Amino acid sequence: MRRAALTINLTRKFERTRSQAQLEPIIDAKLAAIPDIRSYYVNDRGERELSVGILGDDGAKVSAAAADLEAQMRRDPIFANPSAMASFARPEIRIVPRLDKAADLAIAPDAISETVRVATIGDVGANLAKFNVGTRQVPIRVELRESARQDLSTIRNLRVTTGTGASVPLDSVADIGFGQGPSTIDRYDRERLVKVGTSMAPGFEIGQGSERIMSLPAVKNLPPGVRIQEVGDAEIQGEVFAGFASAMSAGIMMVLVVLILLFGSVFLPLTILASLPLSVGGVVGALLLTHTAISMPVVIGILMLMGIVTKNSIMLVDFAVEQEKHGMPQTEAIIDAGRKRARPIIMTTLAMAAGMVPAAMATGEGGEFRAPMAIAVIGGLLVSTVLSLIFIPSLYTLMDDLSHTVGRLFRWLVRPNASDDGDATGEVPAAPAHAVAADATQDEPDAPSWRRVTEFPQRAKDELPPPKMQPAAE
Repeated sequence: MRRAALTINLTRKFERTRSQAQLEPIIDAKLAAIPDIRSYYVNDRGERELSVGILGDDGAKVSAAAADLEAQMRRDPIFANPSAMASFARPEIRIVPRLDKAADLAIAPDAISETVRVATIGDVGANLAKFNVGTRQVPIRVELRESARQDLSTIRNLRVTTGTGASVPLDSVADIGFGQGPSTIDRYDRERLVKVGTSMAPGFEIGQGSERIMSLPAVKNLPPGVRIQEVGDAEIQGEVFAGFASAMSAGIMMVLVVLILLFGSVFLPLTILASLPLSVGGVVGALLLTHTAISMPVVIGILMLMGIVTKNSIMLVDFAVEQEKHGMPQTEAIIDAGRKRARPIIMTTLAMAAGMVPAAMATGEGGEFRAPMAIAVIGGLLVSTVLSLIFIPSLYTLMDDLSHTVGRLFRWLVRPNASDDGDATGEVPAAPAHAVAADATQDEPDAPSWRRVTEFPQRAKDELPPPKMQPAAE
């Protein structure tokens, strides 16, 4: 069997009327017309669009399970040209040592293998004789002609050195014959591996294909000692989805900590983060309208969306908080924030969505990969902006009232205890004499403020009342 790689260079995307996905079936049909040809497409890493691995210790069971899975995938319309990428069996000469005869002649199995190796491919480089050509040494490799391998008598007459130094024919210590075996053996974690790869039909993604493969009877009824594992892009996508939850949780916690430090409150940051679920609905709606499946670019777009959506809520809540600090009532403050911050919020949202439109239309080279990410961002931005202007003010009012209620309750719980003496007698204890004297001094309008004189001597001197004129002594 021979294997070759065929590279087809397409013209620029804007110079042709057919996409790559439309051209692939045409090329498949032309290659299928050639007898005894099997073909499939690979990505830039040399792997199929979707690949799963069949693993086990028994090579025969692994190959049989892979062939069964390939047959069932060919009957499913969402898969295009599935194939089991197992190595093809090829003819070979098998030499099986006779251990009892070899032991009688003090011949170890490695001596038999070394004899065959030297005769077929030559000795190792360190043991080869060298031919001196000036300053160079050219190794001299001696081996049988390739045509001699077709004659078993030549192989049988190879001499094997015994333990006493004599030599015997190879066929006296080994059985020699023709057979067949795999051309290559792939392993994963020291287990035999056979990959089953496929391309996805138009309109289907890797995630859908992985779910369909796991539901096939060939996967549910694998032989004992044989298991299935995702490899290639499917394995990478699984790792991305697994790390998505942890990355999202870590990002939200970091944003929450920063907002708590900035606002000095726990309830206001929760109000801001409440806008994040609003964007998810927009992402789902945009994917449904465009018939786009959830893929790795969509996950990246959701991560981008989290920071953009939080910014809109921060603008609303921060403006309302500043207005309340200046004495404006709560309801009027949040209404004023919505009225004055609606324009910048809408302007930034429209600018971001407009910038994502070319990517969503899949223009340019590699635009098909970026399109799902742009669609997710546009849908989440538009929906979250509209809902934030309606939902966040209402939630802010509730959370602000809850913040004041919890604050009063907390102050009541941690208030200082009353004096035991005052509780027993019912009388208020008298203030110390020096405290009364200090209060009396403060009540006098003409008494100078020593604190102000100490802090601002020049200003206190200017603000002191003019001294009273004393009547002249008679």
